[in-house]
Amino acid sequence: MEETYAEYSSFIGRYSNDNYEATMSSSSKDYGKSLRALREREDFELQIRQSGGLLETFSKYLDWELSPAPKFHNSRLVQTLFERTLAINWQAQAIWESYVYYAVIYL
Repeated sequence: MEETYAEYSSFIGRYSNDNYEATMSSSSKDYGKSLRALREREDFELQIRQSGGLLETFSKYLDWELSPAPKFHNSRLVQTLFERTLAINWQAQAIWESYVYYAVIYL
């Protein structure tokens, strides 16, 4: 993510130098928020990779996403996590029920 932001900065400097300060100031806030969101989730993503997609690992991640703990809540991220979980653990009835409940309320 850091490399992409650096490349974006170079691009703005090259093709929109007149607006560089305003553009980078505005995008810096979004970048910071996105970077914090990424950092909050990195451990869960690593655990999913290491576990091979175990339902218990996904469930812990979903429980965390649905709790008040995340500082950056995005309903589309949660939706994607539900769908990733169900793509591997499609027979998990409790996950399906939670997903439907979440979708009705938040999506």
